[in-house]
Amino acid sequence: MRVSKAAETDIEAVGSMREGKLDQKHLLFGEDGSPNNYDLNMGHTGGGGWRTPRHRHNFDQVRYVIQGRLPYSETDYLEEGWVGYFPESVHYGPQERAEGLRTLVLQAGGASGQGYLSVAQREATNSELEKTGEFKKGLYHYTDATGEAQSVDGSQAIFEHATGGKLEFAGQPASPKVQR
Repeated sequence: MRVSKAAETDIEAVGSMREGKLDQKHLLFGEDGSPNNYDLNMGHTGGGGWRTPRHRHNFDQVRYVIQGRLPYSETDYLEEGWVGYFPESVHYGPQERAEGLRTLVLQAGGASGQGYLSVAQREATNSELEKTGEFKKGLYHYTDATGEAQSVDGSQAIFEHATGGKLEFAGQPASPKVQR
């Protein structure tokens, strides 16, 4: 069993491939490199909010809204006290998170078995990618080997660079599940 006290856990800025400020306290986390890796964190959207384009992940997410409204599309929100399940492969966003939003989020390896990259792994990879391109509006922009300008979702670019493999998704459910 693992136990963590939020009051004794450091705050870490995360998601530098996106726009804005998002801080997290990582309460419980698994082992890097494991397909069963996970991260239970409390998130706080900082000054100026935080933005993502429409995207999807190869891991599952369960989100609980402690304070504020969490957008999961241009017109849909998880309200305070609601829980949302975002299975692997489901597109969601764009997100325009308002300053002050507080969430409890569990992210864990999904059906594809590709696992979940920790924040430390993602941020280290992000630093490497910034040497050959740039992150802007949630996308990674770079020039390919033929000299053509390319862009890809920031999360996808980081996963593929970190693992050396292609980001793949399990089946494609219709939409996130929301419990009111």
